[in-house]
Amino acid sequence: MSKGGVAIRKPFNTPIDTDIQTEFKVKCKQQGIKYNDAIEAMMQAFIDEKIEINVKTVYDVSSKKKSEE
Repeated sequence: MSKGGVAIRKPFNTPIDTDIQTEFKVKCKQQGIKYNDAIEAMMQAFIDEKIEINVKTVYDVSSKKKSEE
């Protein structure tokens, strides 16, 4: 959204895995990209269907019984 050609900014706070966040910040710094610009670019690419996100849920089921000896 923009007003008079200037993008309206709104804070976007969400919990992120600390390792991913650290590596993301390092990569952005290496490439001279602001964090928010990189995140906005990824969000826009997702909206424009240039990228897709595949969610995989894995369940592990095991017995609570102690093995017989």
